[in-house]
Amino acid sequence: MTRYLLPALLLLSLAAPGRAEMPVTFADDRLKEAVESELWVYDPTPTDMLGLLSLTANSRDIASLTGLEHALNLTVLEMTHNRVSSLAPLAGLPNLSSITMNTNEIGDLSPLSGLESLTSLNLHANRIHDVSPLAGLPNLETLILRVNQITDISALAGLPRLRTLNVEDNQISSIAAVGGMANLRELQAGFNRITDLTPVSGLTNLSYLDVHNNQISDISCLTSLTSLRRLDLRNNPLNQSAYDDYLPQIEANNPGIYIDRDSHAGCILRISSTAGGSVIDPGEGEFTYDYGQTVRIEAKPNPGFRFTGWSGSHSSVQNPTSVTLGADASIRATFVSLLTELYVDDDAPGDPKPLDNRTSDPQENGTFEHPFDRIQEALDVAADGASIVVSPGVYRENIDLLGKRVYLTAVDTRNLHAGPCATIEGQGNGPTVRIRSGAGAACSLTGFVVTKGAGQPAGAIECTGASPTLSHCLIAGNRCFDTGGAAIRFENSRAVLIHCTIADNWAGPEGAALTLVNSDITMTNSIVWGNSPQEIAKTDASKPFIRYCAVRGWWPDLGNIHADPLFAARGSWVNRDKPEETLDPQDARAVWTGGDYHLKSQAGRWDPAAQTWVFDVATSPCIDAGAPQDAIGDEPAPNGGIVNMGVYGGTTEASKSR
Repeated sequence: MTRYLLPALLLLSLAAPGRAEMPVTFADDRLKEAVESELWVYDPTPTDMLGLLSLTANSRDIASLTGLEHALNLTVLEMTHNRVSSLAPLAGLPNLSSITMNTNEIGDLSPLSGLESLTSLNLHANRIHDVSPLAGLPNLETLILRVNQITDISALAGLPRLRTLNVEDNQISSIAAVGGMANLRELQAGFNRITDLTPVSGLTNLSYLDVHNNQISDISCLTSLTSLRRLDLRNNPLNQSAYDDYLPQIEANNPGIYIDRDSHAGCILRISSTAGGSVIDPGEGEFTYDYGQTVRIEAKPNPGFRFTGWSGSHSSVQNPTSVTLGADASIRATFVSLLTELYVDDDAPGDPKPLDNRTSDPQENGTFEHPFDRIQEALDVAADGASIVVSPGVYRENIDLLGKRVYLTAVDTRNLHAGPCATIEGQGNGPTVRIRSGAGAACSLTGFVVTKGAGQPAGAIECTGASPTLSHCLIAGNRCFDTGGAAIRFENSRAVLIHCTIADNWAGPEGAALTLVNSDITMTNSIVWGNSPQEIAKTDASKPFIRYCAVRGWWPDLGNIHADPLFAARGSWVNRDKPEETLDPQDARAVWTGGDYHLKSQAGRWDPAAQTWVFDVATSPCIDAGAPQDAIGDEPAPNGGIVNMGVYGGTTEASKSR
C-alpha cells in the first residue's frame, strides 16, 4: 500500500506549484476575453500566456494592453479600431514580428524601440508625432504610419531593410530620410507638404511612388528611375517642363508604367452650383488657368432663392469674389430656398423623362408644381427647419443632410397613413444616408426604405454628432465591408428610433446592424432581426434605451422579446447572373432582392403585391406587442388595442389581430 501512496504524493507535490500560480491581471476585461478565446483558457496564468503566439482583437473597444507583457512568445498582434493609448506592455516582447494597431489612440512609440524582431508595423490613424523610437528596428520591412501628426521622418533614415513605407496624410515637408533606403519598393507620401523629390532619385528598386496632393513642381529627379510601375502625381503644381520633357522621359525609362497625373499644364477650376441659381462668371464647368492666376467668380440666385456662399476649395460668403489658383480647385455656389416646404418627385407631370433624374423639369424649383427629382437637390437648398416631402418612388442616390435641421418625410398622397413608400437605394462609396454634426432634434427621417447600401463605416445610415429621429423606416439589404462595420452607425449622437425594422443587413466580420459609439439612443416598437454577424454592438460609454422591441438574441429591458417576428417574405442575396442562386452577402456577385416585411397574421396581413388582405397560418409575436401606452395610430380593426412592433405598426398596413 505504501509503495503506491508515495508516488501519488509525489505527483501531488509536483502539481501544487502549477495550481498556486496566480492568474495574469488584465486592466481591460475585453482584452482578457480575447486572450481567453485565443488560448481556450479561463483566467490564464503567466505560464499559459507563453502559449499565446498570435492575437487578433479588432473593434473590441479595448483601452489597455496590460497583461500582454506576459506573452513572451507573441509574434503577431492585430488590434485595430480600439482605444489603446499606451504600448508599454509590449516593450519586453522580443519575438513580436508584426503589429497592426491602426485606428487607436497611440501617441508614444518608445516601448517599441527595442523590438528588433519587428518586421511589420501598421499604426495608421493614431496620434503619433515622434517616430525616432523606430530608428533602432533593423529588421523592419513594412511601416505604415498614414493619418497621424508626423512632421519629421529623419529618424527613419537608418532602416536598411524597409521595403514599404506609407506616411500619407501627415504634415511632412522633407523625405530626405528615404535617400538611403536601398531596398525601398513602395513609398506612399500623399497629402503632405513635400516640395523636393530629389531623395528618391537613387532608389533603383522603387516600383510604386505616390506623392499626390503635395507642392511638387520639379520632377526631373525621377528620370533616373527605371523600376517604376506606378506613379501618382495628382494635385501637384507641376511646372511646364514636367509635362513637356520629364513625364515622357519617365514613361520611356519605365515601360508599362501607369502614371496618375493631372492631364494639363496649369490648374483646372471646376465650378458648379446647387439648385436655385447658377454661376454667371466665368460660368459652370471646367476651366484651365495658369498657376497663380486670380479668377473672378460670381453667382446669381433664381427667384425664390438666395445665395448663401461658396464651398469646396474656396470658402466665402462674398459674391462676387476672387480665387487665386495654386492647384486644381473645385468650387460650388450654394443657394437656399425661401420655401419652408420642398417637394421631391421622380416622375412628376412636368418631368420630360420620368424616373430618370439626369433629365429634369426645366422649371424645377422644389415647389409642389415643379418638384426636384432627386432628394439631395432638395437637401442642398433646404433652410434649417424646412420640411422635405418625398413622393413614392425609387431614388438611386446617396444623400447627405449636410448638418441641417430638416424634416425628411416620404408621403403617398393616395394613402397618407400607410407604411414606407419611398425607397433610397445606395450607390456605394459611402453610407446611403449621412447625418452630420449640427442636425439637432428637429432632424428626422420618416417613411423610407433604405436599401442596397455598400459603404464604410456604415452601409445604410451614418450619424455623427447629431440627434435625429428615425420613424417608420425599413433598413434592409445593406452591406458594410469594414471589419467592425454597421448597417446603422451612431457616433457621439443621441437618436430616437420609432417603428423601425432593421433586418437582413451584413456588417462585416465583426460588425453589427446597429453600432453605437459613445451614443445614447431610444428605440421603441422596433424590430432588429436577421442581421449578420450580430444585431447590436456598443461601446461602454453608450447608453441605449431599448424597450418594446424584438431583438434576435435578446436585449434585456421592459417589453422586449426575442421570438421570430415572422416576416411575410424576407429578402435575400442572390447571384446577379443567376437570380435563383442564393449567395453569401460577402460574395462580390451577390445583389439584394427585396422582400415583404409585413408581419404574418391569421387575422389578416396586407399584401402590397396583390393589393389585398391575405390570411396566414401563423401570427407574428410582434403583433400587439408594442408599448401599451402608445397610440395605435391608424391600425385597421381588429387591432387588439395595442400597437404592433415594426415599420408598419401604427399604419393602415399594420397586420390585424383577433
